[in-house]
Amino acid sequence: MSLDFYIRLETDFDLVGMSELIDKVGIQWNSSSQQFEHIISKVCDFFYLGIVRISPSLSQALSETRQIRVPKFSIVMSWKGYTSTPMEAELHMVEIVVFLLKELKGDLSFDYEGTPYLIRRSGQVLLSKEVKYWEYDPRYLMLIPTPYQWVEKLP
Repeated sequence: MSLDFYIRLETDFDLVGMSELIDKVGIQWNSSSQQFEHIISKVCDFFYLGIVRISPSLSQALSETRQIRVPKFSIVMSWKGYTSTPMEAELHMVEIVVFLLKELKGDLSFDYEGTPYLIRRSGQVLLSKEVKYWEYDPRYLMLIPTPYQWVEKLP
């Protein structure tokens, strides 16, 4: 079984710059980054991470669906039974989201398999009440920078 989480974000960074920024989060990566034309992948004790440059058509579709500015990258984080529990893996995933919220100014979405948990639109952070994600582990919500706004359902 795989748990796949996604961060879609607007940024001026290029692929290598995004990889270098992610390296500053403080997670110990177990392997050297694997770089291809449109993706850089990394593996840690908690999950696989792929930084993917999004195609223009998908980028436009994500922008319309999430009502955010056109994202340039999708960061895929996949827990596939590495050495940690899902909650510990997700805690580190939320740490990456929070790091990016602090380091980048553009729009961003964080979701699991198409269900949005967090969206930052025009500087405002919105959290979904619908999925109860933020209640699973109180540490997740404690990491989210304030101010944020609860909404019943994210687009």
